[in-house]
Amino acid sequence: MGQQEIRAHTTKGFSNPVLFEVGELGEFDETEPNNAITNANAVSLPVVINGRIQGAKDADQFKFKVEKNQTFVFEVEASRFGSPLDAVLYLTDAKGNVIQQNDDAVGADARIEQSFGEAGEYFIKVRDLLERGGEDFGYRLVVRPPRPDFIVNFFPDTPRVSRGSYAVVNVEVQRQSGFAGAVEVRLEDLPPGVTAEPLLVPPDSAISPMIVLHAGDEAVPGHHPVKLVGRGVIGGQQVIRQGKPQANGRAAREAFLTVLDKPSFTIEPVTLAARVEQDQSTAVEAQIRRYNSFLGEVQVTAEGFSSGKEPLTKNVEVQPVTLKGADARATLTLKAKPDAETGTRMILFKGEAKVNGQTVTQYSRAVALTIDPFPFTLASSLPRLAVTALPPEKKSAASEAEFSVKANRRGWFTDDIS
Repeated sequence: MGQQEIRAHTTKGFSNPVLFEVGELGEFDETEPNNAITNANAVSLPVVINGRIQGAKDADQFKFKVEKNQTFVFEVEASRFGSPLDAVLYLTDAKGNVIQQNDDAVGADARIEQSFGEAGEYFIKVRDLLERGGEDFGYRLVVRPPRPDFIVNFFPDTPRVSRGSYAVVNVEVQRQSGFAGAVEVRLEDLPPGVTAEPLLVPPDSAISPMIVLHAGDEAVPGHHPVKLVGRGVIGGQQVIRQGKPQANGRAAREAFLTVLDKPSFTIEPVTLAARVEQDQSTAVEAQIRRYNSFLGEVQVTAEGFSSGKEPLTKNVEVQPVTLKGADARATLTLKAKPDAETGTRMILFKGEAKVNGQTVTQYSRAVALTIDPFPFTLASSLPRLAVTALPPEKKSAASEAEFSVKANRRGWFTDDIS
């Protein structure tokens, strides 16, 4: 069951893989014309619809009936099979009123989950976001009752790591239909000399997690196919999901790790963990090691993620530091913004330099950065306040004003506020 691949084998070798799906639902092949409510293909749920957006501005519509309080998931599978289709889904009632629409729920593939409060006939429409089409714009539209599940995406699809240094792979876990468990994620098929610690993604984590790779000095340079696997528990049973490599927001067929020769410099954290409150600053340190008489400038900064795929700088201000000549240690100031997301996230030091006219980037191992909520906030009772400046000899209430300030303490903070 699930996504499979097949290759043609000839005397000259193997072809590139062609992906296909093995499923448990009945299959339906769309027929043209079906671009309007009046000529929509009729289907019975649950079902898998095999279709193709034939040309520019083409759309495929399907009609179906549901009972009251039934819930169904409508999910396009296209980009994950290599189709250029950037699908948009529209769920409408019998009068054409849009109930829900979606674009890019899973990479470039659309997904809708809908509970129907009323029995009756409804329509689902598929089209390309940019109104493109053609013979290669195929898709599968899976319509089924919801079941708890998860999807694991990762990027980049072509990570590069130098011997003696580190690289990062960003992971995105998408929980579906009520799944709220933890997911263990690990990279597999790593070449000798390259290691990566497995990662546990808790259910309440809003921060995009990262897996940090390390290549030892003994790692052999070259290109190596790698896989990422996610494991979780659903209904008391362990389930395994293959991670989907992403390239520029679209599914890639395979992921390849490139191991490079030892670089001109590497970077390591001196600070192993940091903690800061909202609207406050903290200092962190990193150290670079230079090789092969390299004395060029190295710009050092910190990188990471906030919630979703937002960069660290959404919540933390970072001022880069430039190391010149034989300078080896950088001190960075991290300032958490007043509304910064609280909690712990992993950050990395990043070093960037010009070597023989080429930009070389190196990363450190991960450092835990925790942002704590500020212990209290203040709120004034008056949005505006005005007083009148009078000569010293005159006394008037107009020169005085009173207002109250409310202190909102966090749960643990009980100290006096002056």
